Amino acid sequence: MYKTKTALVDLILYSLLLIATPFIMLQNYLQLSIAYFSRISFSVGDIHIPYVLAIAFATAIFLVFKFRKQLNKKRSLALIFIFLLIFAGHSVSDFYLNMKFYDLQQNWHYIAYSIFSFLMYRYCKTKNTLPNTTILKTILFAVSLSTFDEVFQLFISSRTFDISDIAKDLWGAVIGIVFVFFIIENSDVLKTSKKFQHKKISDYFKNSFSVLFYSLILSFVFLFTSSLLSDIKYCIITILITLFIFSIIFVIIHCFQYRPFKRFFTIFFIIAIITQLAFFLKHKNKNIVYNANGITIYKGIIVPYFDVLIKPSGCFRLVDKKQIFNKTDIATVFEYSPDIVLIGRGVHGRGGEGLPEPYEVQFLFNSKSKNMVQIINLKNKQACTEFNKLKAESKKVVFIIHNTD
Repeated sequence: MYKTKTALVDLILYSLLLIATPFIMLQNYLQLSIAYFSRISFSVGDIHIPYVLAIAFATAIFLVFKFRKQLNKKRSLALIFIFLLIFAGHSVSDFYLNMKFYDLQQNWHYIAYSIFSFLMYRYCKTKNTLPNTTILKTILFAVSLSTFDEVFQLFISSRTFDISDIAKDLWGAVIGIVFVFFIIENSDVLKTSKKFQHKKISDYFKNSFSVLFYSLILSFVFLFTSSLLSDIKYCIITILITLFIFSIIFVIIHCFQYRPFKRFFTIFFIIAIITQLAFFLKHKNKNIVYNANGITIYKGIIVPYFDVLIKPSGCFRLVDKKQIFNKTDIATVFEYSPDIVLIGRGVHGRGGEGLPEPYEVQFLFNSKSKNMVQIINLKNKQACTEFNKLKAESKKVVFIIHNTD
């Protein structure tokens, strides 16, 4: 009984600390201190090594040495998988912030909520809770706690509600769950069953592996979607898109165990791939083929709704949907060392705000390349025409398309 009460008290106190952390950091200027500490470095010859990275590397070596006897094949693979999960989170979130992978602010959500998962696991362990229930409780409480935390920040000066932070907290909780069951428990969650397909829907909630498997999928879809629609006005849309994509994935995986559906989906998938490939090959040299409200076709690839950034190399990625750009956003775009930054303001011209001057054409200094960069700010129709023209002239241009408004 004493151990259960201790684990519960630790969990409650830590949860309160998670909620209080934004206020504490803001009041004591800790956020600026953390950002500063993440960037300071020491030099070894001509190489600059961040202190954070050096400390993390030294800590990792110490832990590997200390627990080398427990580090078997399963745990080693689990550690690699956890690093891949962290890398996946970094790849899809906070594009415009342009933080390094070792930045403490970049990893704060993952660290904080991984610890929460461990404390939740420790409490559930004292109650002899089944693994599947432990996972579901951890997910539910992590989302609830993070949502309350973000809503609470609406009432704090200089803080804002950010649904992508909730997604990052959830992703951190899932990383913590993987650590608990695959490192601490040494993959015991796999001993009962490794199935992620079941005949009955209720069985998905009873099986520990399937609960964890679909939690990973749902969390990543949420992380990906919320990183593209982080503004508070897109909250409902973000949740609906997340549930829609996850539902499609779940239905496909569930029905794939039945032969008729497997044949149908396989044929449908092959036809879709061939159609898209043919469309791409036909238009690969034409750049922007079509643009209307909510639809952009680039080199034959259809991009619905989300904002797009096309790099000077011709590659593209989806980016956070925003109407107002700040200095950090522009600095991130300047990392590509463009000669021209072309901004599609949207169909009705409601985007592309926040630049120093309210002109269609202006010049800004790129401190990285030490050159002046031309900024062209147009409605989408004119911007797409201008982009095709600039690419035909082999200009080094970054094109950001606000795909709606």
